[in-house]
Amino acid sequence: MRFRVRLTDKALRKIARHGVTPNEVTAALEGTIYSRSSGEKLTIIADAHGRVLFIVVVRSRKRVGFVEVVTARVATLIEKRLLRRRGRVVR
Repeated sequence: MRFRVRLTDKALRKIARHGVTPNEVTAALEGTIYSRSSGEKLTIIADAHGRVLFIVVVRSRKRVGFVEVVTARVATLIEKRLLRRRGRVVR
């Protein structure tokens, strides 16, 4: 499953505070990921060209087939280990 990403102004400000760029988020969602759903939110751990990110997305209410990024930050060591052990390539 490929993710079609929608980044709102609020999300852009939030990920910038964590030192993450929009390009890193989109690149991460195109590769190997580990994901878990919790209610409406989907938490994703993904590799963005060597930098592992923890990303939270929700289904977009404005655009069908898109996900909206809630936040993204650099993954912790435990989260990186999860990706290494259980990550799957997105198709």
